[in-house]
Amino acid sequence: MRRFSGISAYLILDFPFTNTTGGSRSASFYSGSLSPGSDAVVDFLMNIDIKAKPDEYKINLIFDYLEQATGVGKTLYFLKSCSTIAPIVVTPPQDNLVIYDVVLTPLSTVPGGNITVAEPC
Repeated sequence: MRRFSGISAYLILDFPFTNTTGGSRSASFYSGSLSPGSDAVVDFLMNIDIKAKPDEYKINLIFDYLEQATGVGKTLYFLKSCSTIAPIVVTPPQDNLVIYDVVLTPLSTVPGGNITVAEPC
């Protein structure tokens, strides 16, 4: 049975986004392990520049993970990576409170596979 663990996710940020220290990469980590088709949640913290225009921005999202393959008496780990583009919509702030939330499904995919990006209901 295949399992995935050591899941690190990274947003590669350009203006108007930065990480909390002003850098161009925001990281998150999922400490559990997943079976194919499972869901998990990772959170990212980022700053949005006050001069950001309301628009949809495309951000590179990279996943690094270990794929565990077990067989007769052996367990192997393969370091893998995949990426996608995450659309982030910036809207005009209301009362200076801005909250952004995006859901990616599935959380992992094979090369040539699909990831759906949606706002939670």
